[in-house]
Amino acid sequence: MKYVLAGAAFLDSVRPGWQKGINLTTLNLGCGRNCIVAQLFGSYEVGCRAWGIRAQSTEATQLGFNADDKEGDTALTFVELTAQWRELIENRLEVFAPPAHTVLAPQEEPELVLA
Repeated sequence: MKYVLAGAAFLDSVRPGWQKGINLTTLNLGCGRNCIVAQLFGSYEVGCRAWGIRAQSTEATQLGFNADDKEGDTALTFVELTAQWRELIENRLEVFAPPAHTVLAPQEEPELVLA
């Protein structure tokens, strides 16, 4: 989870509220169109370039955006990364979401007094 936490902190600093733009149903870190970065930028490569991160680098891996890089750091599998990102995002959205069903008590109508 340390890589995902590092990536979330990075995203918080460059794009506050980013978690609201992630579709958890299609989230898949193994797919360049459905990963965290791609859902925010349209593609993994475009997002990494925008942030100045090489897509297949240790930095991308250490931010939880990639499962392994060309520099030899294999952090986790894409399945594990996807599960960790999903858990983090679900927890964040739950914290910020209003209660699922709130029933308000009926308010009494004020009595109109005609003069």
